[in-house]
Amino acid sequence: MSSRSNIHALTTGQSRLTWFAWVVGLGLAAHGLALHLYALPYTTDELQYLAWSKDLAWGYFSKPPGIAAAIRLWTFVDPQASQLRLLAQVCYGLSLAVSFKLLMRGGLSSTKSWVATLILGSIPLIGFAQWFFTTDALLLLCWLLSLLIAWEALQASSPRIALRYWTLLGVVIGLGTLCKHFMLFFWLGLAIHLAILGYRSRDHLAGVLLALSVFVLIISPHLLWLMEHPGRTL
Repeated sequence: MSSRSNIHALTTGQSRLTWFAWVVGLGLAAHGLALHLYALPYTTDELQYLAWSKDLAWGYFSKPPGIAAAIRLWTFVDPQASQLRLLAQVCYGLSLAVSFKLLMRGGLSSTKSWVATLILGSIPLIGFAQWFFTTDALLLLCWLLSLLIAWEALQASSPRIALRYWTLLGVVIGLGTLCKHFMLFFWLGLAIHLAILGYRSRDHLAGVLLALSVFVLIISPHLLWLMEHPGRTL
C-alpha cells in the first residue's frame, strides 16, 4: 500500500507541476503578445542606442559598444529598427532556453526544469524589462550562457574538450563585458567557485588562464578606447 501511495503522490505532484507550467507558460505568452498590442514610443535611452548603432565605435559616453553592435546586427532583420522590443524578447527567450539547459545539466527532471525556467521568466524584472531594449537583455543572456559553458568546462571528459569550453567561455565573457561592465563580476564568482573546489581547481588552471587571455584579447580595443577617452563608460 505504501508503495502505491508513494507512486500516486509522485504522479499527482508531477501533474500539478505540469499544469502549473502550462498556466505560467500561457501567461508569459499572453504578456509577450501584449507588448506588440501597445506600441509605446521609444525611450530616450533606446533612441540613443539606435543613434549609436549608426556610428559604431569601441565605446560611448555611458555604455560599452555591445548594445550598439547588437542593434546594428538586428537591422539586417529589421532594417528600420522599428521592433527593438522584439529583440529584447528574443534575448530573454534565448536566456530562458539556456537556463533550461543549465538546470537539466544540473540534474533536474525536464518537468522541474521547465517549471523553474518559467518561474524565472515570470519574475517582474524580466517581465517588465521586455517592454524596453536595454543592456540587461544582453547581459542576462551572456551571464547564463557563461554559467552553462563553465559548467561544461568543469565537467568535461578530457582536457582537450575542456580547453575548447574554456576558450568559448573567454569569448562569451568578453562579449558580455562589451555589452555591460557588470559582466566582469562573473570572474569573481568563478574564482570563488574554484577556491571552494580546492585542490581540484589546479586541474583547470590552464583552462582558466586560456579563458582569461581570450577575454583580454576581445575587450582590448575597448580598453584602448577607454584610455583615449578617460572618464567615459563608467
